[in-house]
Amino acid sequence: MEFKRDMYLGMGALVLSLIIVCVGSVWLFARMSPAIGHVLDENDESLEAVEQILAVFAQAGPDSVNPSVVDQCNKQLERVRNNITESGEHAEIETIDRAWTRAMAGDASSRKQVVEALMRLASVNRHAMHEANQQAQRLGPRGAWAVTLLCVFGVASGLLVIRKVQQRILVPIDELTQVLNAVHAGDVYRRCTIAGAPQTLTTVMRSINAVLDRIHPSNSEHEKVVEGYRYLADDYPSVLIDDELRVLGVSQAVVAAMDEQAWRRIMQGLGCAMNGEVKSPIQSCESVADRIFLCRIEVDSHSETAS
Repeated sequence: MEFKRDMYLGMGALVLSLIIVCVGSVWLFARMSPAIGHVLDENDESLEAVEQILAVFAQAGPDSVNPSVVDQCNKQLERVRNNITESGEHAEIETIDRAWTRAMAGDASSRKQVVEALMRLASVNRHAMHEANQQAQRLGPRGAWAVTLLCVFGVASGLLVIRKVQQRILVPIDELTQVLNAVHAGDVYRRCTIAGAPQTLTTVMRSINAVLDRIHPSNSEHEKVVEGYRYLADDYPSVLIDDELRVLGVSQAVVAAMDEQAWRRIMQGLGCAMNGEVKSPIQSCESVADRIFLCRIEVDSHSETAS
């Protein structure tokens, strides 16, 4: 049924829009959090290695680094080499590699170069972490606005679905209810307004209107019958009929002179007249209103039959 299809499609669109809102929100925040976390972890690892090397130099002072600690420093430097994430780190690591051996041996100038390079390396990683934090701060409001827009889209879709269902289903059903209640209350001329209803309900409304027309002719039909009665004179034999050969009224002259056999002849004559063949006892048939006809009866012929 058409209205069932409209309802199912509307509800499906509403559910789909809400699913889009949920999935979009989860995807946005899920995408943002790991990316920032990955940047922070990588830079934090380099910073940790740099701090441990600087701590070794601080403990050694102007002397050479203890050979038992050199291997530990070499491992930390290798961590830095394997964790290059920023473009500025390459130059600093090359500077460290050139002066590394002499710095471990206690050369003051080389150690100064290594320490300064390590400080710049740490600064590069801190700057990267700061940029990741700034990006998170920028993405946060954007994500909030994106979720807001998705929610607005979901609400708007829901309102459109509700409006569609109301116009196509609820309003026509309400119209049916009001018409039946009005007829039940005595307003026998109330009929269903079909415009805007889906095809299935249109068929139902037309059927209800047809049933009501049979039980209670519409006001316009009633007015046409009243109009036809104006031509029905009691002193002249005449019959008022519609295009379906239903007798709407007879004059007093016909009633006074009528018997069963004569009435059968009149009805046969009326049937022929409706088919375009006017013959006795019908004198003439003329339209006096829309689908209403006044047929005059031959008095002499009718009287002879009665006698």
